[in-house]
Formats: sequence, structure tokens, C-alpha cells
Amino acid sequence: MPRRVFRYPGLVRTMREVRIGLGRPLSSAERAGWTRYVRRVLAEAEAAAGEAGLTPLALPRASRQAYQYLAGLDLDRSDAQAQFVSGEAVRPMRIARLIRARDRFLEKLQVLSRRPATTEVASLRDRMIDLVGDVGVLCEREGSSPAALPEPSRRAYQWMSFLSEPGRIEAHLRALADAARADPRIWVDLFHLGGLYRFAWKGGTARFTLSEAFIDASPQVLSAAVKLAVPYSHKRKHRRTVRSYASSPDFELRWLQLETSGGSFAESAGGVVHDLESIFADVNRRQFGERLSRPRLSWLATTSMREFGHYVVATDLVLVSSQLDAPHVPRFVVEHVVHHELLHREMGAVGEGGRRVYHTAAFRQAERRFPRFEEADAFLENFARTALTLHPSPARRERLSRRLREGRR
Repeated sequence: MPRRVFRYPGLVRTMREVRIGLGRPLSSAERAGWTRYVRRVLAEAEAAAGEAGLTPLALPRASRQAYQYLAGLDLDRSDAQAQFVSGEAVRPMRIARLIRARDRFLEKLQVLSRRPATTEVASLRDRMIDLVGDVGVLCEREGSSPAALPEPSRRAYQWMSFLSEPGRIEAHLRALADAARADPRIWVDLFHLGGLYRFAWKGGTARFTLSEAFIDASPQVLSAAVKLAVPYSHKRKHRRTVRSYASSPDFELRWLQLETSGGSFAESAGGVVHDLESIFADVNRRQFGERLSRPRLSWLATTSMREFGHYVVATDLVLVSSQLDAPHVPRFVVEHVVHHELLHREMGAVGEGGRRVYHTAAFRQAERRFPRFEEADAFLENFARTALTLHPSPARRERLSRRLREGRR
């Protein structure tokens, strides 16, 4: 008789959060907060197991190992943080099976896009969850992190972690089906690429791979993308459609979710000119009375961000566009952007008319309490206008014009 198991999502992620959070010097109040958090998670997992008539030993392997790790921590010790490894001090990792697993999952997704089956989708998601959990545990054992994986393996891990979330595989299959209808001669995959798409011949078949960030694109956008792989077609119109969508907030949000999925984004708080670590400390002291715990902080090493900053709730990560890490950008401007994202972290969203609203009247009022707010906002607006002048391509012009109309976010 097979062993009974039950699932309690989030234990591996909690283990990563705890290691990162306790991998730095802490005040007694901060350490007490982490202690309460870990004990609450353990109690909830144990209660869930009890309701199923089981114990935490019935968790899947990766979750069980994460539970045992958390349960074995001595959080009452005054030097508790000495038990942990900093989130930035990671050793390189190599896990060969990730690439093989990626290829198997891609093939299975192709089959399911032509013959959907609810039970098979659920099974595929479970296998992804288990593999992502195993990789997380293996990295933790080695004192490393998924962020230290070689790029091909890291992208495979991020992609599987992203698709493990509820509803993502179903959305992926819908996108594959829409893309297949555009031209049945082209074999289309979606994956977490470094660019928007790539095209190659494999086994006599034209293989077109589109960024997974197109997962929510309309059939019209997906059709335009596929036609870029069709020989002798007029591609200018289709390329404009694809690039226009790639400059949208929907695409950027999905790309950021992919890039930060599963705790795989390596922090890089120290910039060439500005240091986000010290900027956070100053903003926290002056604007928040030092009541905020430190989030993860990083420059995003791309200039394609539509926004100057972004807060990723799932991984407690504040991202700042590397465009602002420049000598001509005053420190108070970067502080303004960090303050804006920390307000998102503190205030969250408000439900209005069936949608989530972030920039409420209360948010705007709190944002204006930042010293030199008007000056910093004017600098960012002028910064965007300068970029509009320096990069006059149609797609760039539309993107930056929209930024000026709508504000920074």
C-alpha cells in the first residue's frame, strides 16, 4: 500500500526566507519576530497534518526536509544568526538533471496543449513542485542558493518554479494552443529566455521559443510572434506588435515574476555609484522611524524596466532600475524611489470595484511626505524625457510617453 502524503505549500520558501533573514546581524526585537514567524509556520503545518490524520513526516521529501530544518533551529540562542548563511554568500551550484527535466516538461506541455487532461495537469504541477523543492533543499545543504546556478539551470529552475503556482500551467497551455492555431507548421514553446524569442531547426522541424512572459498575451499577439518564424512573411508589422506587447506592464510584471521566482534572484545592493543598503537604512530611519525590517534589495541589471522601481511581494524584494545608478542621478532621487517601493510594501493594495488599487489617496499622501518630493519627481520626469530624446524608436517613444502620462508606475 503506497505511503499516504499530504501537501503543505510554502515550507521550502519559508526555509529560504529564514536563512536570508537570519543571515545578518539582528536586534533582539527582530530575532523575536523571526522566532514567532517560524513557530507559527511549524504549528500550522503540524495542525494541517493532524487534520489529515498524519504527521509532518508524511510531507513530500523537500517539504519534509524543510520542516525538519526549521524545527531543528535553536532560535532562543542570542547568537542564533550564527547558524545561518547569508543570502549573498553563496557557492556556485551545478545540478545537471534540471536541463533534462526542463526538456521533459516542455515535451509534456506540448502533448497536453493538444489533449488537455485535468488529472495530468495536476500531476505535472506536483512533479514540478517536488523538483523545485528538491533543488531548494540541495542548495541549502550546500550553503548555496538557486541564484548561484549556472544560467541555463537557473532559468530552468525559475521557469519551473513560476509554473508551479496555481493556474500558471493552464495559462501556459492556452497560450500554446493559441500559438499553434496561428501556423501549425511551427512548433512553439514558451520558456524563460534571456530575450523575447529564438528560432532554430531541430530534427527537421522549425522550433520557435517565445518568452514565458507572453503567457497572458492575446491570440493576436501570439499569432504575430509565430509569424516571425514563417519564411518570406512581411515581418515588420508582426515585429511591431510583439515589441509593443513586450513594452507593456503586463509583460514586465510576468518577466519580473519569472526572474525572481523561487528565491533565485541574487541580491546586488551595491551599485557603481549608489548603495541601496545605506539608502534603505537612511530612508527607514527618516521616513519610517526604523520600524521596517530589511527587505531584499537589488539593482535590476537591465535598462528595459518600464518603472524606475518595483516591489516583488512574493520574495520581499525591492528592485531599482540600474538606469538610476549613475553619477548624474542625485542620491535623494534614488531614496525617493526606494521610499515609494517601501510604501507599497507597507500599505499593500486596496480592493476597489473588483480590482486591486495600489496608488490610493492615502498612498499619494504618504508619498508626498518624502523631503524634496517635488524635486525628485521632476528629476524622474525629465530623466524619462531625456531618454525619449536619446532613444527615438517608435516602441521606445510609446513606452516612455506612456510613462510620462501615467506617472512612474
